[in-house]
Amino acid sequence: MNFINSFAFRFWAIFTFIGLIISIPIGFYYSGIHHELLEEHSKNELASMAKAASLSIELAIKSNDFEIIKESMERLSLGKEFAFIAIMEKQPLQELKLFKCFPDSLTAFQPFYDSANYHIISTPLHSEIISGEIVMGKSKFRDQEVIDELNKPIIELTLLINVLLFSLYTVFLIFVTLPIRKASEFAQKLSELDYTVQLSPSKGNNEISLLKKSLITLKNNLIELNDKNASRTKELKKNEVKLKHSLEKEKELSQLKSSFVSTASHQFRTPLAAIQSNSDLLDMLGNNIDGSLRERYKKVTARINIEVEKMTNLMNDVLILGKSASNADYFNPKIVNIIDLCKGIVSGFEQSKKDIRKVEFEVKGNPYNIKLDPQLLTHSLTNIIDNALKYSKGRKNPELTISFRSKEISIRVKDYGIGIPESNLSKMFQPFFRAENVTQIEGTGLGLSIAKEFVNKNKGVITISSIEGQGCDIEMIYKRV
Repeated sequence: MNFINSFAFRFWAIFTFIGLIISIPIGFYYSGIHHELLEEHSKNELASMAKAASLSIELAIKSNDFEIIKESMERLSLGKEFAFIAIMEKQPLQELKLFKCFPDSLTAFQPFYDSANYHIISTPLHSEIISGEIVMGKSKFRDQEVIDELNKPIIELTLLINVLLFSLYTVFLIFVTLPIRKASEFAQKLSELDYTVQLSPSKGNNEISLLKKSLITLKNNLIELNDKNASRTKELKKNEVKLKHSLEKEKELSQLKSSFVSTASHQFRTPLAAIQSNSDLLDMLGNNIDGSLRERYKKVTARINIEVEKMTNLMNDVLILGKSASNADYFNPKIVNIIDLCKGIVSGFEQSKKDIRKVEFEVKGNPYNIKLDPQLLTHSLTNIIDNALKYSKGRKNPELTISFRSKEISIRVKDYGIGIPESNLSKMFQPFFRAENVTQIEGTGLGLSIAKEFVNKNKGVITISSIEGQGCDIEMIYKRV
């Protein structure tokens, strides 16, 4: 493990560095103070010695007996504290020269005016025999040892602080960094979906113990979730296989239904055509009969023709719906002028003369062309308008409104007829479903179902709203592409 990258090591290194930055200037500061104090003490000591020795030196010069002074200097110079006294003689018009030095190891060849190595003080000397100066000196050799002794507590304190910091680092490393590092590695393995990794729990309720407990709980939850996901995946794969089989069967059934519808429609057309042709033949034969019998023939043939037409329309609707539901390619989009297309559909209803009313046509917004399948739109709109006319006979004209919006086109057909019961609205687009209030009106229940199917093919949306007794409102919306 790379402990250098650990937080504990960085913590220790930073505080050690800060301690050194603080302790070194403090050490130099106190060392300078101690040096100045020693200088002052030594000078004061020398001054006291000089005052005490000046009288003895004058007496020694008069008696020419320097043994007492010599013994005193030798005694002072024992050990490491070397001291000396130099008697300097001054002749008129001459510089000072050495008269006597104690101890006599210092001569003119060993200068004593060395302030780097000695504390030096001089006092004037005036006697009957000689005049000049008394120079006293004390070695500085001992000063550094004294300073070292005085600085020793600071050094020891610095070392003690560093030892304490290192101890804190060790404790932090063992009880904080290592557990967190192990927990981090454990979490990393979990993120890699390695559930074989282990983490030993810690006793207590401290933060690290709680972190470990949480990670172990997370691991157990992940294992449980993984097992559930594996089980669900197996189930999904089984269901996928079942769904594929179901889709294949549904496709086969759809093809079968389409084939049946197409076959049945064509098979029905043959007898219907035969019935229609025989009805026309009866109608022609009835023209050769006089009186009331002719009228009876005409009524019968008229009823036959009406029912044949209903059956033919039903077969056409069923065939169209079957083809649309089974053929995904039943879609041929083109750029279409909606206004012209709608006008053509409205004109077709007016020319059919089935209803003396007309469809009120209105355009809102700035017209533009749109891409869709015109044939599908024609089928959808024709069925909706046909219903609007059929279920509002004797009432206000139905309305067809085209609204050109920035992102979509709305085609809305509103009638003022019998409306739809609220309970039936959700079922109106189901094949063969008819509202409760239209049982007396002819219909197949396929018109809106076909309209919705074709609107969906054109990637549009159809909605219906109605209030029973007040009319119905159907809207088709197509996105502008």
